[in-house]
Amino acid sequence: NPQIHLNGIGLTSDFKNHRPEGRKSYFEDWQEGYAAALRKQEHNDIVIWHSEAYDGLMPIWAAVEILDFGKISRLYRGFEEALATRIASEFGSGAYFLKSAVSSLNDLRNHVAHQSRIWNFQYPISPTTRLKKLPYVLQHLNALTDSEVHKLAAKLSLLLWLDREGGLRINFTNRLFQVLNQFPDSTSLSRSSMGYSDHFKSSTLWNGFEPLNGI
Repeated sequence: NPQIHLNGIGLTSDFKNHRPEGRKSYFEDWQEGYAAALRKQEHNDIVIWHSEAYDGLMPIWAAVEILDFGKISRLYRGFEEALATRIASEFGSGAYFLKSAVSSLNDLRNHVAHQSRIWNFQYPISPTTRLKKLPYVLQHLNALTDSEVHKLAAKLSLLLWLDREGGLRINFTNRLFQVLNQFPDSTSLSRSSMGYSDHFKSSTLWNGFEPLNGI
């Protein structure tokens, strides 16, 4: 539905109606954030044009232009199964996994945006694994320990996967490997600090990455 973000058609009942501890529903809270984004972007050409031509009613494909990744992530997690699956299938994934992947990457995005420590951090949100719809090239995530799956390398695997399936067109894979291979020698910090282990060597996503001094 072109107005899914406004009328909720295509969003789950839980997202629209569940009110934790009597507070607003997730959708009501999301719409407040969307309204704030519209006010913040009031001089944006897209907002002005839709305000003049359509009384401010922007279709979802235009609305995403003014949304940050957090709002996009949260809205996708509220999509009904059929709609979420159609999007996920374009990446060779299932809806449940892609929702967790988007949430996990939003977690990483927040750490980067706030200049927080990312290299050896134990992230609270991790991609969901051990599911039938886990993409084949991400099967190595199944073998990770609970600690490893909450580390940076698991999130980098998601970005490598999206680069491969979605064509980010920013040469991400090569640039990432160049940065990792420049990691300095250290007796107290290594690539294993970011959760990289032997399990990653089995993934075609990590072909081309050769740790200089072992793991």
